[in-house]
Amino acid sequence: GPLSTEKPHTIIINPDPTKCYPAPCSTVTLKKEGSTTIINDKDIKVETSLPLEVENNKIKVSDREIILPTEAEKVVKTYSFQSGILPTKITKMSLAKCQPKEGPQPPCDENTSVYQIEVEKETKLLNVIPIKAKVDYQVNATNGQVVTENKPWYLQNIPFLFKI
Repeated sequence: GPLSTEKPHTIIINPDPTKCYPAPCSTVTLKKEGSTTIINDKDIKVETSLPLEVENNKIKVSDREIILPTEAEKVVKTYSFQSGILPTKITKMSLAKCQPKEGPQPPCDENTSVYQIEVEKETKLLNVIPIKAKVDYQVNATNGQVVTENKPWYLQNIPFLFKI
């Protein structure tokens, strides 16, 4: 049901301890603070103002089950690896409503929630000058697909000058 502000809801991701062996089962906690809910999944903290519900150990937004933050992190790491970004670390993650863009095939509708993920990429210009680039991703929280990748212009237009 809906989250209360009294105590954090703890969701056990894998309630069968035999499947977690040898590592302990990981838990995800949801804590409501005012109008914000903080999802804590391993070392990832995600803030959202979306109304979340917990049903059968699953998190739902607008009656749609969503993937966990650690799964969204894996999606971004795989996607960024394929596009040559190789992120150094994830600096920020939040959960919000998707903002549909104009076009023949909008990547989402207004009922879709997305993880907004900011990564930092350490690279070198001409193999000498260290640069920290910020790359933003939106991952569809329902199906785990990357909706958008927003790279700085120099990584987009002149990537050959950077050590990727």
